[in-house]
Amino acid sequence: MANDLEQRLALSEAELSAYRDENDRLAKELVLARRVIEALPFTMAAEPGGRGSALRRLPRVAPSGADVVFSVDRCECVNRLVQIVGWAFCPRIDCGDASVSILLESPEETFVIHTQSVLRADVAAAHEKVEYGPSLPLGSPARARLDRSGFSVLFERAQLAPGRKYTVAIQIDGPSISVRKATASVLTGG
Repeated sequence: MANDLEQRLALSEAELSAYRDENDRLAKELVLARRVIEALPFTMAAEPGGRGSALRRLPRVAPSGADVVFSVDRCECVNRLVQIVGWAFCPRIDCGDASVSILLESPEETFVIHTQSVLRADVAAAHEKVEYGPSLPLGSPARARLDRSGFSVLFERAQLAPGRKYTVAIQIDGPSISVRKATASVLTGG
């Protein structure tokens, strides 16, 4: 009986060759897709509920920080994707030790999206001589790292509740402090 089953399940050499050819083609496409994704200056969120998704519900948010300095350069929906690009820093947190997240806040829920860091020499140059007080003195090493304040993220709009409006906020997490600030940007779930 086992031999009969093995014979019925056995693949011919032609079938095996076809599977190998298809697997080789798929493997090459996968490698190419990974290279393209690695070259892009943003993070792509996984499918809704998928493992490793960049969009997660957040039980609480950091306190609002009046001293968060930021700009949202782009917050747009194209087809099913949302891209948010900009820069942010808090004078009390060294950009070399900080991570920037995007918060999507509605009365019902808050999501956090961890962003990818983008170098922004233009931000460092623009803020080189701006006075931010003793926490970010002129000429300090921390000021030189303002070029690390850029961020970028890309995620699927379908991960948000359809029709629900979300205020975009920026959260900066440092080694011992987290601060957030709402932006003027609003997204509608889809």
